[in-house]
Amino acid sequence: MNRTLDVILNANVILCTIFSIFIVLFIILKRKKKEQYIFILSIVSLIIGIVHFAIYNFHNFEIMLFYFKQIYIIAILIFIVSFLRNRKKVFSYLCYILLILSILGTFHTIYLISGADSIHNYSYYGYAKSFSKMIDTFENEYPLNDWKNINYSYLRNKYMPMVEEAEKNNDKVLFYDAVFMFANEFKDGHVGVSYKYDDTMKRIDEKYYGKYYGFATIMVDNGDIVAIMVDEKSDAYQKGLRNGFIITKKDGRDISDILENDFCLSIQSYAVKYNEKLSCSTVLFSRGNDSIDISFLNDSEEEITINVKSQDEYNLKYYSPEYYLLYSNDTNNLDTKMLTDEIGYININSMNYDPFWDIINYIFHNNYAKNSLIKKLDQLKKQGMKKLIIDLRDNGGGFLVNSSSFASTFLDNTFVFNTKSIGKITGQYDNNSIKGTGEYSDIPIIILVNNNTASAADEFTYLLKMNSNVKVVGFMPSNNSCQETGGEVYLTNGISVNYPRHKVEMLSGEVFIDTKDDGIERIKLNVKIPITKDNVMEIFDYANDYVLDYAISIFK
Repeated sequence: MNRTLDVILNANVILCTIFSIFIVLFIILKRKKKEQYIFILSIVSLIIGIVHFAIYNFHNFEIMLFYFKQIYIIAILIFIVSFLRNRKKVFSYLCYILLILSILGTFHTIYLISGADSIHNYSYYGYAKSFSKMIDTFENEYPLNDWKNINYSYLRNKYMPMVEEAEKNNDKVLFYDAVFMFANEFKDGHVGVSYKYDDTMKRIDEKYYGKYYGFATIMVDNGDIVAIMVDEKSDAYQKGLRNGFIITKKDGRDISDILENDFCLSIQSYAVKYNEKLSCSTVLFSRGNDSIDISFLNDSEEEITINVKSQDEYNLKYYSPEYYLLYSNDTNNLDTKMLTDEIGYININSMNYDPFWDIINYIFHNNYAKNSLIKKLDQLKKQGMKKLIIDLRDNGGGFLVNSSSFASTFLDNTFVFNTKSIGKITGQYDNNSIKGTGEYSDIPIIILVNNNTASAADEFTYLLKMNSNVKVVGFMPSNNSCQETGGEVYLTNGISVNYPRHKVEMLSGEVFIDTKDDGIERIKLNVKIPITKDNVMEIFDYANDYVLDYAISIFK
């Protein structure tokens, strides 16, 4: 409850509520024929809007509009409507419309603040100062500094010289590099970079993903890097490279050294080390010169070195192994179907269900989302469902209160799980009990996950995995990042970094779900789908969903 109170007590939510009170006062003052006070209140509301905009800075106008447009719109409308105070009926109607808009604005603000309640705008500073202030902000606000052993002196010494050089030479690419690399240091899926796709990001893309040499690679389970998707028309194929051959070197450098030490660009930091290595193994040959040397083991286990040229064009979707590893159906949230006579399937692609009811659920803990889930499951049961596959692939999370209520459907009545989250304003811990209601706790369940299964979806997976009837299945573990979001730092050049703001702990005091700096997952797979030389090409068959087929085979 304290986390909910924390959001409700946020200054921006209170401000929207004050506007609603102003409008009610408009109606009362009109009835009492004290129109002069109406105009005074309208001036106050307009000043509040102007001051708010000034506090959050005139810079980065798009940010202001995204988070606070409802505040500015209501403030301006209140001022405009006050000029019609002498027109009784028109003024009354407009006041009621304004009141509705103001209440909706309050709900919209609650929705935004529940996801981002600590916003820092450093976009008007230069590279070095904005970056330095970001480091200060993380040092003061990032909730897992101790848990992940974050060394801010090391980070300053490593990245500030890069940023200073970028500022000196006005090198946007180098600045972007520094920001991405800094975020990656936290090994936290909730630490990520947002940006506008401009010429700088195009150059970043070209730097990291701008080359294609006629084949792709993947790390198999024994750690070898294997060639896949070798184009028969490519220079590499003509010179002897085949699907399944083990790649040993790139330009004379050991491929394992490249995988371990070279930076792999990602907008989100990887919490699980295995997931990072697996993902990075798919882009090992996405950069380089126009021609490179590659060494591989042929059928006779003989190491061959060839020089191959890059190709001009290719279909990224078909030649990106990560597309297959992170495969998910393009379906709506809570879509269902029967896979066999007795195996049901439900896709939960987000823990956000309905913008309005999610806020109601967040504040009052109603069961709207959960009841919608149960209706879907009941329909499957009527069709003969005796086993269930829950697809959480690419479910990036959402409202924790929804994931908890969803999870309770699959937990028995005796199961109680407790977490506590410290509030920014209240400064108190919020103890939550998640008790199972058991509607579907008695059937075998398989949960499908990938690296993009994160946050509230991680919580859902963690809770269900404690039941003996549930197996978690995938090529890789889920993201293992489950602290509450809320931090956002805006830097120069339209780039921003988000981070978790509230710590979630077990009652024992141990951090909930998130990995330590060792990158070892804490939600382990019950069944890891193997990736080997023998099955790798079957996995990367565009026509099939290998993970779903594998889950069905487990049930059978």
